[in-house]
Amino acid sequence: MWRSVIFQSFTDVCVGKASDRFDVISWISKPDFIEVCSSADLDPGKIAKCIRHLSAIESRADRAAALKRMREGLGIEVVGAARIELAASNTQS
Repeated sequence: MWRSVIFQSFTDVCVGKASDRFDVISWISKPDFIEVCSSADLDPGKIAKCIRHLSAIESRADRAAALKRMREGLGIEVVGAARIELAASNTQS
């Protein structure tokens, strides 16, 4: 479940409204972001870096393409509407 929250934040940054991007950027500086990442067994620093990178891309199409490349690089596979699998090597120790 928590991984789907993280994936939704990527999606909001890439294809959401400007207000969605702003909300996600604000969220990554809050303690609950770290809790969600920890619950999802993900490195909050790595996820925040990806989100910042995606939000800096101006074109929506370019953000969507970057999201696809990041998903592949992070080992994220979408397995249905809300289920996400991450390669074990990319999780926190």
